[in-house]
Amino acid sequence: RDPQEWGFDPEDGELVEFLDDVTGRVVGIVPRRTAMQSRLRVRGIGVLVFEEGTSACRVLCHQRSKTKATFPGRWDMLVGGLCRPGETSEEAAAREVAEELGIKVGAEHFRPFGITADVHDDVIRCSCETFAL
Repeated sequence: RDPQEWGFDPEDGELVEFLDDVTGRVVGIVPRRTAMQSRLRVRGIGVLVFEEGTSACRVLCHQRSKTKATFPGRWDMLVGGLCRPGETSEEAAAREVAEELGIKVGAEHFRPFGITADVHDDVIRCSCETFAL
């Protein structure tokens, strides 16, 4: 749903799910800005993109936009973002890889690492499920 349908300003960003700090379960939906300002723990994903067809293990690195709130202009090896309400982690991974890298691949191609990292800094608190592509 669009944030305006919920009575939020479009400037507040897309809707995101936030999690209970103890159970890790989704307990609500708010605009991204509200989640960040209220320091709510949100659900996200991170993807490592590996080079195919070589004997060496190489990971794609990309430079973050200079307008990002966290680590602007820095080099990063994770493609990531926040999950939309009702979206599976694999669907979020496919969407983020398409948005950030222009690589379109189905959700079934993402292999879970089985690691969920808690990422937090001055801007975000995120439970980040990790995948390989």
